[in-house]
Amino acid sequence: MKIIRLLCFIVALPICGCLTNYYEQYYVDTAGQVKTPPAPGVQSVELKIATTEEDVLNLIEDGYASIGYSSFTGPYTPMSLAVDTAEKHGASLALLDIRYKQTKQYTSVMFLPSYSSSYSHGTVSTSHGHGSYSGTTTTTTLNAVPVQREVEIYSHDAMFFRKIDTSGLYGVKLFVPKRLPTEKADEPIQVRVMAVFRGTQAERDGIRRGQIVKAVNGKAIRTRRDVAAFANAPELITNVEVADEK
Repeated sequence: MKIIRLLCFIVALPICGCLTNYYEQYYVDTAGQVKTPPAPGVQSVELKIATTEEDVLNLIEDGYASIGYSSFTGPYTPMSLAVDTAEKHGASLALLDIRYKQTKQYTSVMFLPSYSSSYSHGTVSTSHGHGSYSGTTTTTTLNAVPVQREVEIYSHDAMFFRKIDTSGLYGVKLFVPKRLPTEKADEPIQVRVMAVFRGTQAERDGIRRGQIVKAVNGKAIRTRRDVAAFANAPELITNVEVADEK
């Protein structure tokens, strides 16, 4: 996972007098993968800025589970809208990455008024005799005028986390490498410890991030089939055997 630096400033994006929440528009829900109940007593949404992969792993080890993400490119979208999205989906923390990409130039059209006046006068005949008149008529015309404008474009990446109750967990989250197109069925793979939840039995047992997983619940881990049941289910893990990489 590549985490990019955040340029931290807020620019409002007016569209038809309001703001479009692109964090919500491009939100992908992954909450169904989280089986552990939420931690009690978490009410408000916390906002954090990510700069490295370490930031994400530290959050996981603090007991946060990812329940969704949003990724899009466009004009800067205020961070407050990420908080709105987090609140809507029950997240307790939003982790943001925003990077400036480029400035685009475009031409828009403004309609500016121009005015022209005409003077008229003359005489008229009535039953009472002759009279004169005069007056000015003003005509308004809207003229299309091209205007050069600039807009700054940013890439936006947001991860939304929910604080979970880790008190009943052994405390290990596993990392299973992505399957390659050339990989054969039941080919041996190397599973590692992605994160160790703080304050759990796994931490007390000395399990560390990055160690190679040899067995889970007494079952040897050699292939994807062996680890499938535990890959996204830390609540099922009761014991892990690990080894340091040689």
